[in-house]
Amino acid sequence: MSHLPEKRITEEELGYFPVSLSRFKIDETTKSVTATFGGFRKQTAVFTPGYGCTLLPENNASSSVLPFQRPTDPERFDPFSTSFRDSLENFAPQKIARIDSLVAEGFEENLKKGKKNTRAIVVLHRGTLLAEKYGNVADAHTPLLGWSMTKTIMGILAGIMAKEGKWQLSDQPLFQNWSDDSKKDITLRDLLQMRSGLRWEEKYSDLSEATIMLYDQPNMGLYASEQPLQDSTPFWYYSSGTSNILSFLMAQKFDTHQEYLNYPYEQLFKPLGISDFTLETDSEGYYVMSSYGYGTARDWSKLGQLILQRGVWQRDTLYHTSWADFMATPAEGSNGDYGGHIWLNQGKKSPELSTGSLFMQGYQGQYVYIIPELDLVVVRLGNTYTSSSLDLDEWIITLAETIKEITESSSHQQ
Repeated sequence: MSHLPEKRITEEELGYFPVSLSRFKIDETTKSVTATFGGFRKQTAVFTPGYGCTLLPENNASSSVLPFQRPTDPERFDPFSTSFRDSLENFAPQKIARIDSLVAEGFEENLKKGKKNTRAIVVLHRGTLLAEKYGNVADAHTPLLGWSMTKTIMGILAGIMAKEGKWQLSDQPLFQNWSDDSKKDITLRDLLQMRSGLRWEEKYSDLSEATIMLYDQPNMGLYASEQPLQDSTPFWYYSSGTSNILSFLMAQKFDTHQEYLNYPYEQLFKPLGISDFTLETDSEGYYVMSSYGYGTARDWSKLGQLILQRGVWQRDTLYHTSWADFMATPAEGSNGDYGGHIWLNQGKKSPELSTGSLFMQGYQGQYVYIIPELDLVVVRLGNTYTSSSLDLDEWIITLAETIKEITESSSHQQ
């Protein structure tokens, strides 16, 4: 998916325990990979153009996953000018050198445990491209996995769906089989704020609902929706299953499955000029909105910029400002850390950043920081599987403060 060397993938993506104990066989003819763990649990993932790699049901080696066609990719265009950077390079080259130096620090291998393996950093300021850097065999055209940052794409799509009247936050019951069930009172708002009350364990070091869903279910959203109600009083807890329930529910709002598959590309990626993004599906053809979104660093930055601009892109309103307000409203019980499928800083999750900051966050250190008061979006992508030792707070605040100082200084000079 990322066009990275096999050796690098083996060493980094698959280089940590216990994944390192697995064995993989690549078949270039069928575009598939078969894996075993200790010689057991043989499973195959197959590549389908437009849909990425899909894990097939156990012992099923069929190479035909989806009969559907993804829309033709839009012609790529990058709407970000470099005007601010150009002015600094012409009149204050030492200032742009200072920013570039801070960006380069993001690639330094200085963790106490493990390696950063930073692959891309992109900095947007005032909607312009201020800085970008790539490393570890990635470049500006490399699609990189955002892991749980994909959840925020689901939050954005939900807002576009709401603008078109396909659903609203108060909707209930959400599924026909929930009508006479204890789940009948769960609303769309509850799902988007991860307050459904459905049983879920977000644990990856052992057997859990999360691992069963991702590695053993042909329809991930259906599986998550069938979990029993754990508590009649909704409470906040982080659940990848919830994002896939939303994806499954979203599909029910279209006359055909093809319309559902087309929707993210026609209503989100095309307006943003994103042509390299891939949302992977489960084996029944539903987007895995919890985890499997691949895009270039610039693609991820565009999504961050859309959030910064509260749903407006080049004078086109993709979702209403009221939806932007909802996304930025803390879910009850989240301690100000989570909104409508996006992380917030109102509970000072990142102590040094302002309370108005938002961020997309994914496994192994994927981040899109959105800092409205500085008109700033910062993307950091990498493969840091010791991500618990990756503390970006000091780095991001130093970068933000430096840009603020330079911006204020430039304004005074003008």
